[in-house]
Amino acid sequence: MATVQDVITRSLRRAGITRVGESPQARLSSEALSVLNDMLYGLPNEGIDMRLEETRTAEFTLTDTFQFWAPPENVLQESVDKFAYQGTWDATANSPALTNTVGTVGHCYRVSTAGTTTLNSISDWAANDYVFYGQGRPDNLGPYSQTDANWYRGIRPRRFNDGLSAMLAVRLAEELGHELNGVVLDNAKKGRNQLFNAYSKPKQKNLFDTGIVYTPTWARFNTDEAI
Repeated sequence: MATVQDVITRSLRRAGITRVGESPQARLSSEALSVLNDMLYGLPNEGIDMRLEETRTAEFTLTDTFQFWAPPENVLQESVDKFAYQGTWDATANSPALTNTVGTVGHCYRVSTAGTTTLNSISDWAANDYVFYGQGRPDNLGPYSQTDANWYRGIRPRRFNDGLSAMLAVRLAEELGHELNGVVLDNAKKGRNQLFNAYSKPKQKNLFDTGIVYTPTWARFNTDEAI
């Protein structure tokens, strides 16, 4: 996985501020980091809520692995609305203790230590996975709920890599007075549209009979391909 420094270095090169193959000076990286945090934490004002305030305890640093929570495209809106980050979970020690089919809908943990604790048939947890307690379907309607299956697949944050890099390049060029070529500007626009579609598009509603009783289950959102 790339670090925040890797993302910043790429953006500086795309903006023409740093030459290809050249590492940015520490002062420039520090300034770019400030711009990156301002950009990311300002996106909710543009209708793009990446849940950074909920899933991080501080702003990004240069040595952080660059990843963020990305909601699956077709997960039920009720599950997204109830999303509540609870902190980290040790999948080896099962700490805090989580139990099959027991939890609060919307509660989510980031896996801090990989392990094999079994939660609703999932037992191969990797560090930086997210474990999510989502609304499910009765067993007679299939092995996974609509929500469970979609949370399991999730959205890989890496899909936003190019667009975010271009968006940052635009911001850095504006800050430092550099002109950008049209390709970077187009990629930045596409990247912003990708983020807007992922974080603001109304999620799929429950398509099943409202009389059905739903059984919540644990599910996994995997971030092994984070930026």
